[in-house]
Amino acid sequence: MTRTSIVTNDLARAIIAIANPEHLYTFGSQDYTNFAKRTHFWKSLGEERIGIKIFESTGSAGPYWISKIIGELSECIEKNNLDLFDEKYPQYIKQMNKN
Repeated sequence: MTRTSIVTNDLARAIIAIANPEHLYTFGSQDYTNFAKRTHFWKSLGEERIGIKIFESTGSAGPYWISKIIGELSECIEKNNLDLFDEKYPQYIKQMNKN
């Protein structure tokens, strides 16, 4: 692990610890989602924290896969119904088809 990634991970941990959010959605490739998966916040999640999600994309089709999910999230935010979004997806979901 490089010094930059250590600093980035420490920063992410500090931000999440201070904010203690009810909802936290992380989108991106494994390189981008690893910072969230390494936090104590993520590792200590229980079933009661359903508003915490990681969406991990793979391959060149990743942006298309993620954009659809972000669109759904936006609609739920607009309708003030994050519970609907949270119930639809598990805490961690990884795109299966690699293109």
